[in-house]
Amino acid sequence: MCNCKLRACWLVAGWTKVETVDSLVRKAGYMGPLTESMRRKFRITRYQSSLCTMHYSEYAAYVKRIRGATPLLTVKC
Repeated sequence: MCNCKLRACWLVAGWTKVETVDSLVRKAGYMGPLTESMRRKFRITRYQSSLCTMHYSEYAAYVKRIRGATPLLTVKC
């Protein structure tokens, strides 16, 4: 395997760890053979997110509290 950095992000569900890692490696551009010893050397970062909803007035109040000013709404026609 080359000594270069390859990166990829992937959102999957229902795959095994090996399937996910192999798919990420291919997406990053590596097309050589994949071995278990190579997989153990990979540094993987797992991200998690959440969704929050609020009315615009709540958002504007939050921004004003954090930034000290209400958000500017720009509309392009």
